[in-house]
Amino acid sequence: LKVALGLAVSAGFLYFAFLGVSMGELWEHLRGASFPWILGVVAVTVYFNLVRAQRWGFFFHHLKRISPYSLFSSTMIGLAANNVLPLRAGEAVRAYSIGKKEDIPFATSFTTVILERIFDMVTLLLLLALSLFLVPIPESADAQIGGALRLLSAVTATVIGVVVFLFFKQELMVRWVERCLSLLPGKLSEPLHRLFHAFLAGLEALTDKRQLLYLFAYSLWLWICFIIAFWCGAKSLGLDLTHDVPLIRASLLAVVLVAIFIMIPAAPGFVGTFQAGCIVSLGVFGVPKEEALGFSLLVHGIQFITVNLIGAYCFVSEGISFREVRRAEESVPQ
Repeated sequence: LKVALGLAVSAGFLYFAFLGVSMGELWEHLRGASFPWILGVVAVTVYFNLVRAQRWGFFFHHLKRISPYSLFSSTMIGLAANNVLPLRAGEAVRAYSIGKKEDIPFATSFTTVILERIFDMVTLLLLLALSLFLVPIPESADAQIGGALRLLSAVTATVIGVVVFLFFKQELMVRWVERCLSLLPGKLSEPLHRLFHAFLAGLEALTDKRQLLYLFAYSLWLWICFIIAFWCGAKSLGLDLTHDVPLIRASLLAVVLVAIFIMIPAAPGFVGTFQAGCIVSLGVFGVPKEEALGFSLLVHGIQFITVNLIGAYCFVSEGISFREVRRAEESVPQ
């Protein structure tokens, strides 16, 4: 049912993206893309995933030092799996891959993936605030998306606040959880107890203040690289020349809105939601729908192919079985 709903959501967003678009004009825009800037998108895509892998390594420093290649390989396997498997299964695949190679419990490695997402949420919230400050949203657009953006900011800030509170009040969190687990039958409380302590083991990565600073710096640089990749895509299509678009601000808003749109459960690879985010964001700067759609297809397609080629190579090299991943997921109480 979840897979079917995701496919339906993507179909709806694709309908919105292609509605009223001239396929001839769309092809003309794509055909005129500058090849050197396309290579720029490829290079930045590989680079920011290297940065992502390096950041992930900080979450394991309290356990062991993991080689950059091992981190990068598991990262690309997980991202490629997200592109082809439903329900964001790539996150579990990534956690299983690094755990299998480095002898780390699945619950602990999966905790690091959750912590990564928390850092991404914090950075996205900062970029959202920056984009709302730098980008003048037209009144017509504000009536449609301004309220949604403000609501998202409030929800994200609340979630981050709860997580930060629990992190700095770990003793209180442990007492609460232990008290709740003591009320459950032994067959249920024992596996939950193991899972909770595996989660705490993952949180140990955040006890070093200097390491926290590094993590925030890496997170900020990672998202700046996303913006640079979008900027290269816009340059390849000459959006700054044809519509006098301020590419830095447009790329910032596009990255933020795409990140928000792809949070919506959809088909694998963020099909449809990625396109909608680009169309809405570039529309703020007066870019016609055909050109905004062409931009989304170009950047999304380049990143999709680049990630999948590297991820497939790493996947075959490691010889991972999806059956093994499934067993690891099932061993963790839901």
